Formats: sequence, C-alpha cells, structure tokens
Amino acid sequence: MMKGLARAPFASSSSSSFSSSSLSVSERRRRRSDDGVFSNRSRASSSSSSSSLKKKKNKKILFVRGISASSSSSSKTTGTNEFKTSDGVTIRGTFAEGGGEAQTTTSDEKRTALIMLHGSYHASWCFSENFFDYFSGGGRGGYGTNVDAYAMDFRGQGASDVPVKDGKAMKVAGTLERHARDVREYVEHVMREKKDAYDRVYLVGHSFGGLIAQKVYAEDGDGDDGKGGKLFDGMILLASVPPTGNGEMVKRFLKEDLWKSMKITYAFIAKQFGTDAKSCRECFFSESVAESEIEKYMRLINDSSKARLLDLKHLNEELPIVVKNDAKKGNERVLVIGGQNDYVVDNTGVRETAAFWRSKEILIDGLAHDVMLDSKWQTVAEKMMQFIDA
Repeated sequence: MMKGLARAPFASSSSSSFSSSSLSVSERRRRRSDDGVFSNRSRASSSSSSSSLKKKKNKKILFVRGISASSSSSSKTTGTNEFKTSDGVTIRGTFAEGGGEAQTTTSDEKRTALIMLHGSYHASWCFSENFFDYFSGGGRGGYGTNVDAYAMDFRGQGASDVPVKDGKAMKVAGTLERHARDVREYVEHVMREKKDAYDRVYLVGHSFGGLIAQKVYAEDGDGDDGKGGKLFDGMILLASVPPTGNGEMVKRFLKEDLWKSMKITYAFIAKQFGTDAKSCRECFFSESVAESEIEKYMRLINDSSKARLLDLKHLNEELPIVVKNDAKKGNERVLVIGGQNDYVVDNTGVRETAAFWRSKEILIDGLAHDVMLDSKWQTVAEKMMQFIDA
C-alpha cells in the first residue's frame, strides 16, 4: 500500500504444509469438512418468505468457536468467522452471503465466491463497508442472489492474532509466502464447508493485498504431485502493487514530485494517516469524499494494524512473482483497475501489472487509492461485476 515507502519494513514467518492442496477442484468442493474447523448450523431465509417471517432474524454459526451471523431474509447474511492456520495463528474475517435461498443452492444454481484481500494498514472492514452490500446484498448492485463475499484479516491485522515468536509478539506479521499460504488455507476451509456451492471463485486484492493475491494466483494449481489443487477461476486487482514490488514506483515518485513523495513516505513510516485527516486524504482518498467519512476511515485505519504486514527488505528476496502457467493470464482471467488520482500506486504501476498478466488496465478518472471506499467505488464494483459476468 505504499508508494514512496522504500524504508517501511514488513515480514517473516516459517513455512508449513497444508493438507488438501493436491485435491482437484471437484474433489475439494465435494469433500465434507472433517477437521472440525467449520460448523454450519442454520440457513438464511428465503427472500420470498412471508412478511411475518421477514421480521425475524435467523442465526447462523460458522466455525466451532461460536461466532454468529445474523441475516435479514430479504438481503444478505453477514457475520464474522475464524480459523487456525497450519502454524497455529488464528485468522479472523467477515463474510456476506447473498440474499434469498443462499444456503440451499442446487446444482442448477451455482454461486460465485469473492475472496477479498486488504492492503497495509487496512482490514476486512474496507470491503464490508460498500462491496458486501453491492455484491451480496441485492440492494445497490442487485447481484445478491448468487454472490458471496469473504474478506479475511491478514495475521497481525484487524481482528486476527499477531504471530508470536519466543513468547513475544512479532513486529512483522509474515512473509509474502506465509500470507499467501494463509489465503490458500482459508479458501480451502471455505470450499470444504460450502462443498460444491461455488462454481466460480475469484481473488480480489487491493494494494499490497493485490501483491499477495498475485502470489497465490500465480502458484494456484502448481502442485508438485501433478494433481493441481486448483482453487481460483480468476483474479481482480485493485490499485495493486506490481508483481515486481514497489521499488520502481518509489523512484518514479521521487523524480516526479520530491516533496509529495517525502510527505507520503513520512505518512507511512509514522502512520500519520491514522491520526491526521489531511494526511489520510492525501494518501488514500479523493477530494470529493466527505470530511466525516475521512474521519471515520482514519480511525479504522489507525486501529487496523497491530504488526507491519510485510518486511520490504525481505520482500525483495521473494520477488518478482513467477507464473509457470501462462493460461492464467489474459483479459478473461485477470482484471486490473486503478485510479487516475492514486498517489500510492501510480498509473505506470497499474499498467505494469496489467502488462504482466496480459490484461488491459482500467484507469478511472477522479479515483484515489482506496478504490473500494472512495467516492467512485460503485464504478469500480460495476467493472468488477461486468468481468465476473462475462
């Protein structure tokens, strides 16, 4: 999520295996959850229920830890979830399941899942604010009958636990590989729980979450045993850090506008945007966003990060992203969106990402870095839905 941030370090963590990467998509989606991580207790009500039933709220328990989700029968089921990673860190997130008979999907009525990954200094709230209702609520977007949205908090971010080493909380949450593994494990758990409910699953990554998404997607189905273990049908990148990292962007910003680059760099190093509304706007939002909204998002950003997401010095050792299977590239597989007014990921960076994935970038005028929260967020959501429906 950092543009001029050559010096804001981030990540380390050990690797570990995950159990079902060798399963095919159909095998994974048919399997019942036998590891006790997920537990499904009830179903969302039909949108065609009687008015008296509509006044009642159904309860759904996801995961054995008893986190509940309430739903309005005419819109969507929303709630929180959690699971434990292969190295023992508890990851939490939020979800929104589409309105109507969301939990009684038949083979003729397949669903789409969006797995949303936030960037630095953010958490799952940045997607639930607008995108959950658009894609799963059936309100603004009208797509609530067959789209479910999941947004996880990376380790050390939002509600997820901070990893501990030698009895002390780590200052850096994880490596690129560790975060990518967390995403794969999370999605595998979701697939086992939902069985064959989804015929399409898309990664959605914002900023540094977009870089993590690229790592996950690039290696998806590349199992050493030859069975693949493919999870994803495509990827949507929103103001994403390019597959080579943010180093070249830092250099460009220093040349183009030294003073602004220094301000942005300081804002990320000192986390100034978490307490200063002007800095928050400069880094993430356009001038058209109301001041009251900036104040709200500033407080959320300030509380979102308990450890740095990545160590940028170590990150360079894990880059660039390598794709073994070129079939994953192209306009049909990858959508790349950026903002013309983004002062964290510049237009050249967006074009670099699109070129790498052999896709065509979409640059939206008047849009700043936080594309899912900025005043033109619905334009972004519409472009995403057009891609999914294509």
